[in-house]
Amino acid sequence: MSLRGRLSDNMLSWSLIVGLSALAVRLLFVWQAQSHLLFNVPMMDMDYHHQWAASIAAGTDFIEGPFFRAPLYPYLLGAIYFLFGDGYWPILVIQSLMGAASAVLLLWVGRRALDLRTGVVAGLIFAIYGPLVFYTGLKLIPTLSIFLALAAIYCLLVWLGDQKSRWLWIAGLLLGLSAITRPTVLLFPVVVIAWVFWKHYRRRLQSGLKRLMPLVLGVVIPILPVTVYNFANSGEFIPIGTYGGMNFYIGNNADSDGISARLPGARKDWWGMMQDAERMAETESGRQLTEAEQSTFWLTKGMKDIASHPGHFLRNTLKRCVLLVQGIELSNNFDFYFFARKVPLLKYLIWQNVISFPYGLILPLAVIGLILGALRNEKSTSLALYLLAYIPAVVLFFVTARYRLPLVPLLILFASFGVVQMVRSWRTFTKLKSRLLLATLIVSLIFCNLDLYGTAPRNMAQGYHSLATMQVHRGRISQAEESYRRALAEDGTFAEAYNDLGLLVANKGDLAEAIQLLEKSTRLDPDNYVVAYNLAFVYLNSGQPEKAIAPLSQVIRTVPDDIHALNNLGLAYLRTDRSDSALTAFRRATAIDPAFADGWSNAALAYMQTGQSDSALLCQQRAQARPDARPDGYYHLGRLWLEAGQADSAAANFRFYLSSQPSDTARVADAMRILDSLFGQ
Repeated sequence: MSLRGRLSDNMLSWSLIVGLSALAVRLLFVWQAQSHLLFNVPMMDMDYHHQWAASIAAGTDFIEGPFFRAPLYPYLLGAIYFLFGDGYWPILVIQSLMGAASAVLLLWVGRRALDLRTGVVAGLIFAIYGPLVFYTGLKLIPTLSIFLALAAIYCLLVWLGDQKSRWLWIAGLLLGLSAITRPTVLLFPVVVIAWVFWKHYRRRLQSGLKRLMPLVLGVVIPILPVTVYNFANSGEFIPIGTYGGMNFYIGNNADSDGISARLPGARKDWWGMMQDAERMAETESGRQLTEAEQSTFWLTKGMKDIASHPGHFLRNTLKRCVLLVQGIELSNNFDFYFFARKVPLLKYLIWQNVISFPYGLILPLAVIGLILGALRNEKSTSLALYLLAYIPAVVLFFVTARYRLPLVPLLILFASFGVVQMVRSWRTFTKLKSRLLLATLIVSLIFCNLDLYGTAPRNMAQGYHSLATMQVHRGRISQAEESYRRALAEDGTFAEAYNDLGLLVANKGDLAEAIQLLEKSTRLDPDNYVVAYNLAFVYLNSGQPEKAIAPLSQVIRTVPDDIHALNNLGLAYLRTDRSDSALTAFRRATAIDPAFADGWSNAALAYMQTGQSDSALLCQQRAQARPDARPDGYYHLGRLWLEAGQADSAAANFRFYLSSQPSDTARVADAMRILDSLFGQ
């Protein structure tokens, strides 16, 4: 028998070929990507996972209360940090191994549902599929969730073949683990149970329930500890996490574009968005909300927006359906193509020209595979059920490369079947069938590679902006400044880049240019209260307090309990000789947070300006009682005690001030002069 013949009958050999190919590609990618900041500096969701995992490894609490997100991936990451540290290589090698195992699993799924040749082709395509390789290098969920889903699907296929309940148990357990990685997979077991029950047990209710119960129990077992944890930490029934309601609102509010995972009116950084989401929900509700109540609030608000704007919802849903089948890889956190071009290997695995490769080729080929009979049996039909169950979970939220990636392995499988069938049987097709297939492929290619909504990146502004943010994180300030300026050269209407560059040059001391940049940002994004705050802060530091009043007032209208905005507004009033208005602002700040040392200290200055020494003394004492009090407060306290005729108390505070090694030479000289005059020192 020839080598080819022996290999065609040897699953182990093909599994090794596919697995080692996938592993080699991923390790080559990881090696090439190690110097690029995207794969070294966590951003947005990656940063959230990193911080959560670091707290797990250290044995400390991350966030009080129930889980906001599904916890399995951060716990896996935390275990890796605990065992190997949080360096670059351990997690990415493990994810590379997981990706290689997924390629082998796809081969096995293909062999079970279709045939060995289709499985081998699918496994090899999976091995080099660019976006799957790309996400291997990021601290994100897809690599783990795809591995678990493929393992569960394989076990289901084995069960469909031999009906042994142990495989149903294992499939359920894997689906449960997949659910506590990404809960959107939960619709799949529901659909599978309904389909199998209808097909085999609709006239045997009791028997069907008994046969399918292992799948149900298997799914529940991994989820149950998460639910118990959530109940213990909140007193509420929260099966997995509380983020579903907010994500639903983000995807379906009246201003949603179907792509961006950002909450309208909230800050764009992860933690800022979470704090603003809580504030907005509680402000609109008029009371403090639990985590579950916040999720319900946003879900209800999203439903109300759909009911109020049904036309927008329908148009947005249609848009997301179109984006789901179009080849462009969309990202909500960074420019996918910008960073793919930074890694030599990915230049060949992800690209846009006439075709958005590879998705824009795989999906049309999957259509051909379905036409040529990929749904030929019960096993292959179950694969289609996975796609049908998962698609609504993508379309109802937002369509990006990361969220549709779990669909890709089975699309690869159907595409592989189409390729295998065309190669195997093309000569036997009638002319009519050949022409219809060719026409279908061409039409599918054209449609999948159109940019109907103009979502393809038109320039590299987003990529340079993300790069600059990472460079700032690494302390590469000059490089970051250059990247921000390149982003603005690519797109002169990029409000966020103007803001971030403005803050950077302000920190360098160039306040005049910072003001110009921040003013441009506010003109481009007038409702962004964060930019307004930054502009006001630079106005204050550049000696223009009168200009700071309007933007700070805007911030406080949006966020009435922002003590720092109130404090800065008070300073702006104080420096424009409006002491009464300043005192009002400082009182509001200290009423919101009685432990706010700066608010008390600045209130003391305002009282001093109005000659109310007793009130100033009380406020300064409140300020200096805080552990985070400013050292110069002791100087002011010394002056106030001196005015009150308490020389010993004045001297004690002046000495404490001098012991703090202050840099204000005028105040140092004054404190030493007073001490000398009091005690001849």
